[in-house]
Amino acid sequence: MVMGAKFGTMAPCAATELSAARLLFMRMRLLCTLLLCSTVLMAQRSALETARNRLQALGLAAGDLQDLRVTDSYTDPRTGIQHTWFRQQHLGIDIFNSEVAVHTRANGEVVHLTHRLVSDLAGKAKNATPAISAEDALRQVLRNDGVLSAEPVLARCIPERHRWEFTSSASQGAGPFAELVWLAVGDRLLLAWNVNHLVPDGSHWWNVRIDAMSGKELERNDWVASCGHHDRPDAPEHPLPMPAAPNDLRVLSLPVESPNHGARALRNAPWTLAPNASPYGWFDADGVVGADFNITRGNNAYACEDVNADNLPGTSPSSATLDFDFPLNLANAPSTYQSASITNLFYVCNVMHDVFYQYGFDEVSGNFQQNNYGNGGVGNDFVYADGQDGMGTNNGSFGTPPDGQNPRMTIMNWTFTSPNRDGCLDNGLVTHEYAHGISNRLVGGPGNANTLANQDQPGEGWSDWIALMMTMEPGDQGTDVRGLDTYLLGQPTTGTGIRPFPYTTNPAVNSLTYANTNSSAMLPNAHGIGTMWCSVLWDITWDLIAQYGFSADLYNGTAGNNIALHLVIEGMRYTPGSPGFVDARDGILVADQVLYGGANQDLLWAAFAARGLGFSASQGNPYWRFDQVEAFDLPTNNNVGVRAAHAPAPGIFHDCDNGLPVTMTIRNNGFTTQGNFNVSYRVDGGTIVTQLYPGTLQPGFTAQVTFPGALTFSGYGPHTIKAWTSLATDGYHADDTLTYTVNWQANAPTPMTANAEDALLPPSGWTAENPDGLYTWSNVSLAMAANCGTTRAFRMNYRTYNAPGQPDRLVSPLINLAGSAGSRLQFHHAYAPYGSGLDDGLTVRISTDCGANWTTIYTAFGAALATAPQTTSQWVPTACNQWQFHDIDLSAYDGQLVLIHFEGESHFGNDLFIDNINVVNTGVRLALKVLLEGPYDANTQLMSDALRTAGLVPASEPYTALGFLHAGGGGGESRQAGALTGAGNNAIVDWVLVELRDNATGQSVVATRSALLQRDGDVVAEDGSSPIAFEAAPGNYKVAVRHRNHLGAMTNGSIAMSATPTSLDLSLPATATHGTEARKNIGARAALWAGNCVRDGTVSALKYIGAGNDRDPVLVRIGGLLPNNTVTGYWSEDVNMDGVVKYTGTLNDRDPILVNIGGSSPNNVRTEQLP
Repeated sequence: MVMGAKFGTMAPCAATELSAARLLFMRMRLLCTLLLCSTVLMAQRSALETARNRLQALGLAAGDLQDLRVTDSYTDPRTGIQHTWFRQQHLGIDIFNSEVAVHTRANGEVVHLTHRLVSDLAGKAKNATPAISAEDALRQVLRNDGVLSAEPVLARCIPERHRWEFTSSASQGAGPFAELVWLAVGDRLLLAWNVNHLVPDGSHWWNVRIDAMSGKELERNDWVASCGHHDRPDAPEHPLPMPAAPNDLRVLSLPVESPNHGARALRNAPWTLAPNASPYGWFDADGVVGADFNITRGNNAYACEDVNADNLPGTSPSSATLDFDFPLNLANAPSTYQSASITNLFYVCNVMHDVFYQYGFDEVSGNFQQNNYGNGGVGNDFVYADGQDGMGTNNGSFGTPPDGQNPRMTIMNWTFTSPNRDGCLDNGLVTHEYAHGISNRLVGGPGNANTLANQDQPGEGWSDWIALMMTMEPGDQGTDVRGLDTYLLGQPTTGTGIRPFPYTTNPAVNSLTYANTNSSAMLPNAHGIGTMWCSVLWDITWDLIAQYGFSADLYNGTAGNNIALHLVIEGMRYTPGSPGFVDARDGILVADQVLYGGANQDLLWAAFAARGLGFSASQGNPYWRFDQVEAFDLPTNNNVGVRAAHAPAPGIFHDCDNGLPVTMTIRNNGFTTQGNFNVSYRVDGGTIVTQLYPGTLQPGFTAQVTFPGALTFSGYGPHTIKAWTSLATDGYHADDTLTYTVNWQANAPTPMTANAEDALLPPSGWTAENPDGLYTWSNVSLAMAANCGTTRAFRMNYRTYNAPGQPDRLVSPLINLAGSAGSRLQFHHAYAPYGSGLDDGLTVRISTDCGANWTTIYTAFGAALATAPQTTSQWVPTACNQWQFHDIDLSAYDGQLVLIHFEGESHFGNDLFIDNINVVNTGVRLALKVLLEGPYDANTQLMSDALRTAGLVPASEPYTALGFLHAGGGGGESRQAGALTGAGNNAIVDWVLVELRDNATGQSVVATRSALLQRDGDVVAEDGSSPIAFEAAPGNYKVAVRHRNHLGAMTNGSIAMSATPTSLDLSLPATATHGTEARKNIGARAALWAGNCVRDGTVSALKYIGAGNDRDPVLVRIGGLLPNNTVTGYWSEDVNMDGVVKYTGTLNDRDPILVNIGGSSPNNVRTEQLP
């Protein structure tokens, strides 16, 4: 392949280039091995062997650890610790953002080991051959992001990395690339292209993962950390400064935070404070004495304006004598003092470089230098610092690529005051942005720039804390109120700044604890979460100052604030990629062991525990921000507790959950293995249920405990469950107990409606599932409904929601389809696709087992979901024909309890709306009453429920197996859980078969329904209480009732049937029936004739003797020889339905047959009166 060929005509890595690349790689590896690298390679091999052994001991399979690629490895010259990071691979392809980090001493001792690995690689990864090429993947992403202004040109192909790199005038600096990776999505590994590109104005440096088979975007992260905000006005002036001398810079000299906090001052050759960090000064690049630049550019930073937002170097202040002293009049617009502000930006970037060099952010760690002066690392990556950047306002950002590529800082003007204010003059903002580069290079190794893109990451908190540390002054107190960027917001120096809470050790002002990170309302976005992390670091800082004092010397000081800087910066190295707060906490604790021999462990644990990051705190899934569990305990040997409720879970509790066992998750929060302790629970202060945990529970491990018996609540509504552990030697009891509430919700009958007009989200009785804790369904007002009027609807904001593949669900209450026939789900939806492969989706599913399993009943994505033309603008329906009506048949679920959910799937497209959700039944309903003579007691006028009390009533209807015919969707009915719990008159006697017959002759069966019979004669649906329904059109029908050992009967006239239950009482003799003596009159009631043990074909009859008689089967059932035998069970020969078949004696089943044919002549026959 010819270098420089446009990607539109590019072939895959050709054989010639592949061989050349591999040859070059082999030569370099051989040269490195021969000359320099034997020690390093030995250390890496040792780290790899250690990692595999440790990880297999934790349960990972050897196959999943077989292919680990070194991404970074260096020895810290201050500590001698060897830091090595590996990337997991499958078939030679990287698992995106996987990581194993091993930190070892020179003697091989493992200081710390962390990992982010995927298990069962072979089972989860399917297709390793992409269907779309690297160039097509790049073209698609650039087009989707609106930046395909020029065709990128191939620069090189790196076969070992499955990576294609391009040059493009559309992205200044580093060119785009496409790299083949595996991406973990749920329980699958998808082959994906990771496409990296810097947008022209520098506002985003995207990594976009698209499916290598379909081209669909899966997810993205941004190398640019953006930190804008909003608020208020005003600032004082300061006296004119003294004139400059050579090598002077007139700046807001740190720790001065802003013009509100102090005046500018001249600083002469400030690099001399850190000769190890900038040995040739700030204007050098070649490592030779003497300045190489006379503008604000040097080895560490290149500061200039970028008013045009084109990411091209703009104007920089210049001075032939390196005297950077420029006027500053804050009464004027920032454009009038550009040189002064850019000089300040240059100064702060260089001070940050020099100061943090002292705390270990050096060349091998990936710091930002053009020339690394032979000290390791990659180099060629000074900071581009763009001041007064025109790409926006009220913001600052820092884009951090891997080591060896230039990061870019953008600082903008802020518009909350008049005149506007320049962000370059807020040293808190500039230090905050620079700190993003520090944390991104230290966490996960300098070669991994994707390490702080997860939801729980503490990056914003680290940056806030570093800004506070760099602007801390002698005389400050921990109880002071510190707000960030107060100058830019027009606030006084005591203002609260841009964060939800100011920073202070005063709990009356900032009482944040770890659990607050679960609240997106209290702590929105990454900046809000970071506020909590910075708060605990600020507490630690002042605790250390209280013990060791304060030093204004950030370069050489050894006081408490210096120790804090050492611990936090060193702790970043020991923090795994994609970290949560617990990971970052543990990194600091390891740093204290490494740097200070663990001298500060008690102090650190006390500070962490005070904010809820105690020993047993759990960060949950670091990619999801709503599952953190706080704890306030200190490390102890003996400490167990209930960590979570597995079943029942907090929240809504359905009927189908009732009667299930209680299961709790316990955790060993101590250092010692535990076992043989009790776990207990009680409901609403009632009886205590206790279960012994008989096994052994290792430190830090969890286990589930299932209690004997079943949980049954006393009634609908809220119930409180309290669960706890009992360990005699437990050293910390605050985490023993879990108390929570479940709300037992009554089933929703049909018709069930969920429209948005009540402005509720979720709808009443529904739940909203928001797995990633970000955008989810909302209830919005619209000007155009499906009926062409105003409405409210449920909306998913996919136009803004950039989380491809993320589901969000609206889950119905438990819907009772008992007594329903021809059930249907109806709803409207509206959607206009965005196009470009950004195809959002809607899937509707139904569950019959309380949500354990789901069946899809509707799904559509992109164009198939569209109800309006494609548009890239945020869309709302503007015409009633932009709504699509759905009418989905649910008749297969008639009689059952079901859950339905509507799942939207984000692909960063356009907004999706649903409305008018209804579950209806289209059949007819009947409130029927009938009596069976066999179990009937004339004294009580009730039937016996002996079959129920003996546990003999079958779960499903018996008529199909007995040969009865069904019609109109009938047959196969099963009773719901709890249907047999009714007592008194409502207790269940048995199943009956009800038929709707034609209105003319009654000979044609239109629809059937097997139903349950109550003691008082009510015929009810599968739930044991609702009227029954038939899948038939409204109209007039004759109604017949049949039973497995009674003669059936049918109404003489027709009954008008509709969706509203029609009442019919066949227990009244006055209700006319077809034929002669179709029922037996018993006092004031009428019942079906008992004794039809044998079905006689089309027309049944009671016979005592002769062929096909109903008496002999009774004798046969009990054995056929001894008439005194009895048999228990659910048998047709059990005429009186007491659960026992008897041929002779009291309550036998033979005599009723003789009685019902006349009682005197055994030759008589009673014929069933059905046409």
